[in-house]
Amino acid sequence: MNAAAIRPIDIRPVRVRRSRLLDGEGRVLVQVGEIVDERQAIARGSPHREPVIVDVAAALGVRPREAHQYLRHRVGDRVGLDQIIAARSGPLGLRPRVARSPVAGTIQAVIEISGEVVIRPDVGEEILQALFPGTVVSVVPRRGATIETITLRAAGLAGVGRVVSGPLLPLGDGPGHLLQAAQLLPMVRDSIILVGQIEADVVVAAAVARVAGIAAGTCRPEEWEKILRLDQRPTIVVLEGFGQTGLSPLAWDGLGAQVGHRAILDGECKHPEAVWPELLIPRGTAAGPLAEEEREICPGALVRLCSGPLAPRVAPVIRVSRFPSRLESGLEHPWVEVLLDGRRQRVSLHAVELVAPAPG
Repeated sequence: MNAAAIRPIDIRPVRVRRSRLLDGEGRVLVQVGEIVDERQAIARGSPHREPVIVDVAAALGVRPREAHQYLRHRVGDRVGLDQIIAARSGPLGLRPRVARSPVAGTIQAVIEISGEVVIRPDVGEEILQALFPGTVVSVVPRRGATIETITLRAAGLAGVGRVVSGPLLPLGDGPGHLLQAAQLLPMVRDSIILVGQIEADVVVAAAVARVAGIAAGTCRPEEWEKILRLDQRPTIVVLEGFGQTGLSPLAWDGLGAQVGHRAILDGECKHPEAVWPELLIPRGTAAGPLAEEEREICPGALVRLCSGPLAPRVAPVIRVSRFPSRLESGLEHPWVEVLLDGRRQRVSLHAVELVAPAPG
């Protein structure tokens, strides 16, 4: 099964705005009109964090009243971010089940009846970095600021994980390449990998290799379900859809050419302006206004097929209908004719999205 959704992949610089906000309240350090770089602190605050409850029994796959037997720490012990607080050997020597602390803090209580551990997070000063090089266009009092930047942007169909950044590193020999554990050499640490396809097993290996994030073209639905159940994984965004087609050649060539540039991966739409999980590659501020592109689907334009058996593929438009007509589905829709694998294919205009306008 292949599935895709209508969302943009802009392989040419576009202007975007993204808000960077403290979790709590604090002091904003920038003003409207100020130009910031990615590492500049734009706000400081002291977050008032509530205690965090970790369901150890669920993480280990045991009955609630048995969970305390596997704890590695007692009440009053300090634990670090992502530190193992309980572990159970897997059956037949398989990978052990573990429960990790989602925050750095102190174990406040062990609830034996429910198999849960309560952790009181450390309360220190929160320093919020701009993350995006650009211009401050508005300030949110006591929370942060909105930054306008010029970026390449790829919105994904699905994602998981917090906002991370790192140098972009394409891996593999083409847009359909399936990421292999043998490719996760020391150079991948703290990077954002761009790859055609992923599976759950290699995601575990990527987490061990300390990869910051993975931007993948496609993932099989059953593998994505496994990924969501993993205890340990980097931030992941699936760009094109669910299936085995990988990235489109256009996205592979356009995004892959940015190797080494710092990229930002948002798996959970943390920024209020993000409609989809996304990969952003900031290109800084613009010297002048960007030219407005003609966003019309016409002959010569490139479109992505977003539904049906041909999705997700990118193809040039040959013809555009003037009036609706009856398609193979039996419905009457306006249509476009695209050239795919040397053959003309007629598809509904509602099933395509514009990737690049016609040249000239």
